[in-house]
Amino acid sequence: MTHDYLPALLGSGRRTGAYLIIFLLFSAGLRATSPGCDGPTFEQDNSNGQGLVVMEAERATTAAPSSKPGHGENIAWDEYTTNSASSGAFVVVSPDDVLYSATKADNGARLDYTINFTETGTHHVMLRYWAPNTQENSVRLAFNGTVIDSMWNLTSGLSAWNWERSDVTFEVTTPGTHTFTIFHREDGLFVDKVVLSTDGTYLPTGYGPDATETTDSPDVLSFYERRGYTMDYRTGEGFAVMEAEEYTNRFSGTRTYACRKWESVADATASGGYYMTTAEQGQRSDSSNLWQAPVMDFVIETDIADTFYIHIRHRSTIDNNSIWLAVDYSLVAEWHIRKETGDWVWQSGMVGYVTPGGGDYLLSIIMREDATPIDKIIITTDKHYDPTNIGKGFHTTLQEPPGMYFTQGSDLNGLVELPLEYPSRNIAGNGSYEDLRFEKVADGTAINDNYIVVPNRGTTAGENIVLGDGLAVGGPIMEYDIYFQQTGKHYLSMRHRSPTQEDNSYSVYLNDTAGYQAHLNQVTTEWRYYDDMPTINIPHVGWHKLTVAMREDGTPLDHLILSTSPTFSAQAMPVELLDFAGEAKATGNLLYWTTAHEELTATHFVERSADGLSGWEVIGQVAAAGHSDELLDYELIDRQPLPAAYYRLRTVDQDASESLSAMVRLQRETASTTASTLEVFPNPSRGQTTIQFTQPLEEDAVLRVHSLTGQLMASRHVTGTAGSNRIPFDTSRLPAGTYTLSAEVAGTVLLQRLVVQ
Repeated sequence: MTHDYLPALLGSGRRTGAYLIIFLLFSAGLRATSPGCDGPTFEQDNSNGQGLVVMEAERATTAAPSSKPGHGENIAWDEYTTNSASSGAFVVVSPDDVLYSATKADNGARLDYTINFTETGTHHVMLRYWAPNTQENSVRLAFNGTVIDSMWNLTSGLSAWNWERSDVTFEVTTPGTHTFTIFHREDGLFVDKVVLSTDGTYLPTGYGPDATETTDSPDVLSFYERRGYTMDYRTGEGFAVMEAEEYTNRFSGTRTYACRKWESVADATASGGYYMTTAEQGQRSDSSNLWQAPVMDFVIETDIADTFYIHIRHRSTIDNNSIWLAVDYSLVAEWHIRKETGDWVWQSGMVGYVTPGGGDYLLSIIMREDATPIDKIIITTDKHYDPTNIGKGFHTTLQEPPGMYFTQGSDLNGLVELPLEYPSRNIAGNGSYEDLRFEKVADGTAINDNYIVVPNRGTTAGENIVLGDGLAVGGPIMEYDIYFQQTGKHYLSMRHRSPTQEDNSYSVYLNDTAGYQAHLNQVTTEWRYYDDMPTINIPHVGWHKLTVAMREDGTPLDHLILSTSPTFSAQAMPVELLDFAGEAKATGNLLYWTTAHEELTATHFVERSADGLSGWEVIGQVAAAGHSDELLDYELIDRQPLPAAYYRLRTVDQDASESLSAMVRLQRETASTTASTLEVFPNPSRGQTTIQFTQPLEEDAVLRVHSLTGQLMASRHVTGTAGSNRIPFDTSRLPAGTYTLSAEVAGTVLLQRLVVQ
């Protein structure tokens, strides 16, 4: 059995394989690791009433190889790196033999998870997996040592990761510590994540919820923490720059090197303040056992087939001066670092010829001699590049998270919202500007509590940098991959603040060509949307790249909104609304709201509609604050309420501009219940959720997510059936916060609050 499909899974999903010709080749087998080295335990989370236990598959408490007669210790769950996996890694039993048995055998390679259960009763099992074919698609499950599912045959032949729930359940009779086990039945099945739940209707989507480990681990990464690298080709040659401590994934050693890892060491002389090494135990791996040694993996994106050269900043001694290098876990090079006396130096060599097929490849650094310090890595296609005199070197090409993309909404405004701190690529300057880069700054007054800025290079007035064409001169840039569903003119609104006249401009480019320079003339310490409304033209539906480039360093930028409507303007919203809600009281319907910021506000109007679609009428008004940067609470009572009604808040500014909030729905106890229902779970959502609605007839439905200030964040048209409808919904692109979910079904609007964490 072979794994011809393994390179495709290891990459970004767009590649078909990677091939390498390098010096000093060795025939290396598939790498093995020791899941369970850290011995994590897991807690059950019942905050949403679903009794979730979430485990990264590679983070087993303990693991053991197959005990089937004739199997060796190499028949074990092996760990691999890919950013298509939930935390950047997955496990698979490497091909050797198929373990078939008609009985409930429990002698396959195993993964044991120690769990502290707080809930008793029936529990369901879900896996995020990828099964290539029907000979590589089954596992066995056990609880407290007893097999509960002897042959779970998962759906095979899919081209991507999939979630599936087992038909078999198990009972937790007492709270406390129990053990859940996955046995391999057929090798070749890729397993990414395991979820247990007391909710029989729950099925994760996307990457699934975050792991419920009892302690934080640097090897458990959320969606926004995953790391990848990109080749920067702006100079004509490609460069990928990596701090060794910012690996995509690291593997523990196994067998001879069981549970050993590359560890970070603080050192002010190292680039980034840290370097990586393995503890001194006088060990050295060789070509027969190198895949038992600890590994660091780096995912690098390139679209060009070329010869690649590697440069490593290291500090070695006579007995600690060599590593192994590998690409895509296949061909391996033995790298002998020069014997040095303790100073950091750069050493260079040829990696080889890489044909990526349009996507990612994996660079692995494997321990050969322990205690070898590695500080920084540069990969380049420039064979003449000499890093001898660059010291610690320039900025990394780190992407965190990698693979970010954005999709335009299909509503009339055609909105695209870009949280600028999460670009598809954050590329530092080069040449004269290689010390410059957009950086994320924490700020509670910014949307999502973060903004971006290129810090001022100079420390006194007049030392600021002003660039013309940022793309041409090599200034730092932020790139955003966007799928546009509408063509033609698009209007841009940038949320910014301008500390001085020398810190108040940026540039924008579409597909590296059409660009403009935006001068933010208003000098203010408060966040404002830029009101000149510059435009870009989208020539065709599909993927386009929007680039935000530095023009003046020191310019803080927060949030960018694109819209097809010339009447839509984010700056017209005079209020930052934290909450708008209501309760049905005996004396009427109480509406209440909280603002975090008001700028020249005049009046808050509360409007009511019987169906949420039309017939809006003002039922009361409250004087607004005018200007405030503090939390302000408001309320109003509808003393003549309808049996069921929808409410929204309309805030009017002193210059007559206005904004609308999302809707809330209140129903009196005397009102008849609707034949349609709307539910969302899990709620709060951590990347994925499920929307479920019921309706009496077979009709189409429109699902919408609005911010509390009324901005349409997402819209989806679905074909509904009579009865229950369940729609998976990806919330990973939504900033953390509270939203209103609406479903327009059966001639009415259903509402639910949605919280994204």
